[in-house]
Amino acid sequence: MYCKGGVLYPVALTDEQKKMLQMSSMLFQVLKVVFDKPQGQAIGYTNTFLPGGHIEFGESAKDALIREIQEELGIKCTVNNFLGLVEHKWEKNGELHCEVNQVFEVNSHELQNNLKSSESHLKFF
Repeated sequence: MYCKGGVLYPVALTDEQKKMLQMSSMLFQVLKVVFDKPQGQAIGYTNTFLPGGHIEFGESAKDALIREIQEELGIKCTVNNFLGLVEHKWEKNGELHCEVNQVFEVNSHELQNNLKSSESHLKFF
């Protein structure tokens, strides 16, 4: 495994992927390998995230990501290589939370510079 910015990646990274990982120390910019640009933000919050969401019972992680991207961005995509896991811990109202995110390489011919969210409580930039 290869670790950069708290993110674990498979050892078999291409030279191009390693260069992308070295472009930034910010976690969500490190994940530029996943999407060229989109990062999301829930209205009224300051944290950012990559498009995606929860896996429904009986659904694969790849199918969940395809569904969530369609719901959030209104675009079709293909999910390719698994890149690694990202663990995120935070405290809210005195309660500790933790989530483990699966990160995949995603391609879409429908990506554009100014993506509009299909969900009113989200914005992408």
